[in-house]
Amino acid sequence: MEALVRGENLKMHFSVSGGVLKAVDGVTLHIDEGETYGLVGESGCGKSTLGRMLAGLYKPTEGLVTYGESFKGKPQMVFQDPYSSLNPRMTVGEIIAESLRYANVGKALRKTRVTELLSLVGLKPDHVNRYPHEFSGGQRQRIGIARALAISPKFIICDEPISALDVSIQAQVINMLEDLQGKFGLTYLFVSHDLSMIRHISHRVGVMYLGVIMEEAGVNDLYRETLHPYTKALFSAATIPDPDMAAKINRIILQGDVPTPINTPPGCQFRSRCPKAAEICADSRPELREMAPGHRCACHFAG
Repeated sequence: MEALVRGENLKMHFSVSGGVLKAVDGVTLHIDEGETYGLVGESGCGKSTLGRMLAGLYKPTEGLVTYGESFKGKPQMVFQDPYSSLNPRMTVGEIIAESLRYANVGKALRKTRVTELLSLVGLKPDHVNRYPHEFSGGQRQRIGIARALAISPKFIICDEPISALDVSIQAQVINMLEDLQGKFGLTYLFVSHDLSMIRHISHRVGVMYLGVIMEEAGVNDLYRETLHPYTKALFSAATIPDPDMAAKINRIILQGDVPTPINTPPGCQFRSRCPKAAEICADSRPELREMAPGHRCACHFAG
């Protein structure tokens, strides 16, 4: 498959009072056309920052984002909070049509397109003149998805799109995203901390920790045979609804807290919490190397 999006050695550093905050610190990845790439990790690991870099909202401190020949339009985003991501002073029609207006689409065509988009996401045409506060959280997220689809993008970054929604609504939104992907050939970056949802929706998964990707593989390979100590610990903490299966899981309890991303020392970011850490882990950062076809891992002791 053709890579629709590529990131090469991406870094996003911010100057703060204590030094330099390394939100993303050397990520190389690609996302193939038509696939969903799941990005998972603890809060604060840099997932959302990386998504915004791939969307073009952040200019990398270092590195390059490139798009394949089949890429068209601009990347779009579906944001985490459907309450704060919609302008409360604009009607639904104005919110969805805003990008069309900037694309110089005529008023009559904008009106037709907005009606089509509302139908696509399961809303009614007469919702066009209502304001965001008149809708539930799930409906607001549907409006956000319609806005992202307005200019027919190929690539959409979904930044924790269901975490603020009721559990009963989450499956509806995920099913809709999957239906839209099949209908329009969309490519997703799906950012989440929900391991079960990542497993359900993703084709490939990247596991992120403190600004870098620790492990990456096809979803079935990753969940069947994890290689990195962090991935193993993360997956062992996942919630499993079946109590019998949950009882068989060997929970891995990591010692210590996540280090600060400010002025990180050399070596492996995970070494301060890793049960396998050795002297080499402090001396050099492990490369994200291919351990099996399509399965990469950044650990000196993997394999």
